Amino acid sequence: LKQAARYCNERGIALACATNGFEWIFFRGLSTPTRPWTKGSAIIFSGHDDIVARFDEFLASLSRASAGTSFLHERLELPPTGMLPPSRVPRDVLTFARKERDASVAALVRNISDFLFSEIFGEQRGDMLRRCYVAPGSSEEFERSIHRLLKDSESVIDEDGIRAVPTDAEKFVAHVDRQESAGAKQPVVVVGNVGVGKTTFLQRSLAQLRSDRSAICAVVDLEGFGQGGGIDSTAEQTRVATEVLEKLQTAVTTVLKHRDDLSGAAKLQGEHSSRETLSTLQLNKLQNAKRLGQALWSADPTAWLRKEMDLFEQLTSQPIQHLVAYIRHLHGRFRRKDSARYPILIAIDNLDLGTDEYQRSIYGLAQRLTRDTNAIVVVCLREDTFRLGREPGGFLTSSAFPFVFHVARPPLDKLLRKRVSFGEYAEANQGLPRGLRTEGARIREVCELVRTTLLPQKSEALELFAGLAGHNMRAALDLVRALVDGSLDAPGRADPSATYAFECLLNSSSYETLQARVVNCFDAEPAAAPAHALQSRLLAYYSFATEAGPERVLLEDVDRAIANFSGWGYAVALVRWSLENLVKNGLLRDPKGGRRPNHQLPRRLSITASGHVHLSRLIDLRSYRAAVAASTRWYDRELADSFIRTAGDAAGAAGLCLGDIIESKAVDVFDAYLAQSITREDGSLTIGLGGHRWRAEVLSRSARVLPAQYQPVPPPVPAPSEPMPAVATPPRRERGKSGQLQLALGMRDEATLQKIHRDVEYKGTVWTPRILWALEFAKRRHLGPQRASDLAELLVRYGDIDVPRNNVARAFRDFRAEHGVAGLWTVEKKRYSITEAGALLLRFLLSDEP
Repeated sequence: LKQAARYCNERGIALACATNGFEWIFFRGLSTPTRPWTKGSAIIFSGHDDIVARFDEFLASLSRASAGTSFLHERLELPPTGMLPPSRVPRDVLTFARKERDASVAALVRNISDFLFSEIFGEQRGDMLRRCYVAPGSSEEFERSIHRLLKDSESVIDEDGIRAVPTDAEKFVAHVDRQESAGAKQPVVVVGNVGVGKTTFLQRSLAQLRSDRSAICAVVDLEGFGQGGGIDSTAEQTRVATEVLEKLQTAVTTVLKHRDDLSGAAKLQGEHSSRETLSTLQLNKLQNAKRLGQALWSADPTAWLRKEMDLFEQLTSQPIQHLVAYIRHLHGRFRRKDSARYPILIAIDNLDLGTDEYQRSIYGLAQRLTRDTNAIVVVCLREDTFRLGREPGGFLTSSAFPFVFHVARPPLDKLLRKRVSFGEYAEANQGLPRGLRTEGARIREVCELVRTTLLPQKSEALELFAGLAGHNMRAALDLVRALVDGSLDAPGRADPSATYAFECLLNSSSYETLQARVVNCFDAEPAAAPAHALQSRLLAYYSFATEAGPERVLLEDVDRAIANFSGWGYAVALVRWSLENLVKNGLLRDPKGGRRPNHQLPRRLSITASGHVHLSRLIDLRSYRAAVAASTRWYDRELADSFIRTAGDAAGAAGLCLGDIIESKAVDVFDAYLAQSITREDGSLTIGLGGHRWRAEVLSRSARVLPAQYQPVPPPVPAPSEPMPAVATPPRRERGKSGQLQLALGMRDEATLQKIHRDVEYKGTVWTPRILWALEFAKRRHLGPQRASDLAELLVRYGDIDVPRNNVARAFRDFRAEHGVAGLWTVEKKRYSITEAGALLLRFLLSDEP
């Protein structure tokens, strides 16, 4: 066992198995500072009979299929001992208030940003749709990692013989013409991510189709429907058919009102519920009924009127049959001036927001309409919805798709340039809405703000917004509007930095927009050593996997990642919780885009653009740390209370704002807590994985999780012309006349360590700060480990604190049962040394002195 454990620690291998041919012992051979391999647990098979009785477990422990998974790690993990540290969340105590602002100015700026940076289709927006539409698929000037993560390739659905066609309005209109001419009997499918611009693409294409072909187009928006609960398929199809009827009638009225060659009676045939149209739709039934009951109708003319109404009611009470008959009627009844028939196009948008059962139901209605009529039906689906629908038993397996239209993410910078240019054009040419026509100066200010912050080359703010929104351009525009709103209270001049953009988001009145996109990467579950750096390190792990190439992502099984971090020393349950939290908040995702059944982790994960932005842009921003500090679970009550007290003292008359926390020392308290906690966290991890490249990459990529002032500083390298400093001689110990041990210290100036105030307390005692100060003083003077009496003398001589020698020893005895000082110092043979966590805590205590 010792030989196997030595091999594990030399090679950085977590698990080991030892056998004599009859007995088998599986154990963790890799030691951590807090758990040597001799203090772990083991799985023992005591002989052949035991192996046969537990053969499934034996096979799973030994088989290659379990190698690199979390199977053995979970079974060999020790349960936590003792009580877990209680947490404290400052937001539960602090009361936040929004900054007071001029309501009229804020409302005006909000109206301007809603006009310029929202949807560009709808009533009175035809000119904006024409001038501001951006063809999907172009690329931005982004940092390489963000650009790659935002790349939206058609290859995601190039499978099973289906070709993904990149979309533009001309190709789409040409395809609709071919579909109509060929009498195709399958819906046209438009595929794209949520918020990528499928609706805008449809509206732009339909506008061109109306102008080029005078087509009859109806767009049905299903947003908000079919999102939960049981689905009554018949009722949902009936509701959608009724809405399509109304939309088609509106479109027909718009098309026919410009036809001066048609009489008023002819135009009435375009109304789906007019007597003239219903008589045409039920013509055969009316003729048969009139022929069969001619004698009855002659005797009682009112009976014939009742019969007509019954037949009309029979049709209108069945909206699906009514819609099919109405579409056939429109196609056969009306022709353009060139004698060609009007194309009839029905677009079903946002179907992908509903459940699978709802999508299956509505897609069945679309199939029926294309099969039974001459209409072209367009269905918009998400990429993952399309992929699931194509799986065996999916609702799309009955349709043959030679190709689908793929809507890629448009470039955010080009989109914003067009919006800003349109705002300036509309202001100069009286093209603004009525309420904004007298606000030209304010509109120019908003346009200049966006141009200054988001449109310069290599803008960090633009990369931040694009990364947080991902493929969802609707969310990106939400962030732009929040930037404009928050700029009213932002300190300093506008610039393209991520810091300025994030502070504007914090100041925005739509704080919910920020909460939906910004994730707390520092929160941690209760543990003996809370893992505040774990989420950031998992992001760094998957960032490294993505940088290594697409094949690495596909090979990076989630179980393998859990096993790697468990081998490093993290508990499997903590790693799994962190992964689930990152997936739930969109920082990690399934690279294949599948959905998670029962909230289970996907088999494979990859980092998203939002995850990359959190890792590379946000975690070291002071404003981000201020925003998440209040909602983080603190496991040091003393520091949590100090944060609450410092933040509360900084509050203004109207209450506490995030800006107050940013400007106060409360963020410094949070940084000190993180540094101390992460040092303890690292102290519980093994150092035997130093030869593994992934560990070095993780530590390098997640280094920003520690504040800059707590990063290890390498010793300065003197210039060649400067003499090399003399090597410090170790201190010598001398006996004074009184027989007491005297310290002959080096010549270094003691002012390099600020003296500790005698009244500074930590966790209700003054002895923790005093002992830490003395230990740090001894460390800086290279005095080596110190006894309690030595520390007392250091405090008296250099700390100006009168301390009886036995009081320090008594304090150490009292600390033995105290959990709050664990990890601040180490002891060996009654000699004490300060740890990195203790040094970081001392640094905070010195900076927090009144």
